[in-house]
Amino acid sequence: MPGPGDPRAAGDRAADGEVLRPQVLQAGRLAEAINETTVLIKQRPQDPALHNTLGALYGRSGNPTKALQEFQEALKLNPKFGPAYLNIGDNYLAQNDRPRALENYLKAGQLTPALDEAHRKAGDLYLADKKIDEAIAAYRRALTANPNNVLALANLARIYTEERKDLKQALSLAKQAERLAPKDWYVKDVLGWVLYETGKTPEAVKRLEEARALDARAPRLRYHLGLAYLKQGKKNQAATELRTALELAPNMTHGDEVRKILGELGQ
Repeated sequence: MPGPGDPRAAGDRAADGEVLRPQVLQAGRLAEAINETTVLIKQRPQDPALHNTLGALYGRSGNPTKALQEFQEALKLNPKFGPAYLNIGDNYLAQNDRPRALENYLKAGQLTPALDEAHRKAGDLYLADKKIDEAIAAYRRALTANPNNVLALANLARIYTEERKDLKQALSLAKQAERLAPKDWYVKDVLGWVLYETGKTPEAVKRLEEARALDARAPRLRYHLGLAYLKQGKKNQAATELRTALELAPNMTHGDEVRKILGELGQ
């Protein structure tokens, strides 16, 4: 599961009111799904959920222009249809138009407070822009709507570890996220880093090694694991992890720190 700011194409989530047969949504059958939805719209032209579903399908098929047209059609029929704003936000984010994406996520959350993903995605954009107070508020709204929103839990734990130190709260949130998503590398990484910060290095290493087994190409977790190994005195293993982190992300945020450590290790 990705970290903050992860661009998702419109249609990653199905719209409210989706009525298609599940099998037509399987990979390789988008054209059939689009045709079925188009037929349904002819039968029920005043149903905004159908236009929203069609927009989501166009988004999945790589046609953001048609996707946006259908979301806008849904809003013509019902200007307060929150799921359409959520999908419009995804559509803009896929095109890297972050301000418009945020605007639509916020609108979706205002109109439909139960849309936890709208709040969570707004939180991700705020976090990526270092607007920490706004990110915390957005993630809290997401968890009010759905206490089991894994990314909201993980990213809030990350904030309380790295930005607004509250390790007790961070640990509680990260453990809850892990219970919900025990096979997610990002969740494991967040929990591992909280454990590192609380001085529980062996537990931290265990979680970070589990994260590496799930996704060895995530520079963030390789950096974290390198520091955890270093704290254990495992210098060779630490150097391997830190070198790998740099290879995966030469311009990583902590690049200068990593190069300095590698120099001190003679690497």
